[in-house]
Amino acid sequence: MNLQDFITRIIDDGIVAAKERYSHPNHKLKLDGSIKGFEACRGKTVVQLVRLLDMANLATKDSRENRLPNHRWYRYYQLQVKWVCVCVSVVLVNEDLIPITCPTRLGFDKTVELIGPKKDEEYCDDFF
Repeated sequence: MNLQDFITRIIDDGIVAAKERYSHPNHKLKLDGSIKGFEACRGKTVVQLVRLLDMANLATKDSRENRLPNHRWYRYYQLQVKWVCVCVSVVLVNEDLIPITCPTRLGFDKTVELIGPKKDEEYCDDFF
């Protein structure tokens, strides 16, 4: 599995989970923001993900400060972009590279679910 395949799996699994989690009509902004956040990550490089997360953070902050009625959309967009970045960061840390953001236990668990635990030097050749 290469990095783009890994990102695609995180996105596809995330969209399925969002559709299940936010299926109630009252959660439309959450669902729409989540799906857009995941889709925004599709096909991105690590550098592009860094920029995307920065932009998502700023947009969410702006929507909160300006009390925009669709703040929840921005917040869930940001959360899903961050989730992809967390999972990619787990891989980066395992390769002794600088992470995009702080890896979490949930991100580690998802990464292991998709690619398995690291064995010696096997990740380097497949991911980069």
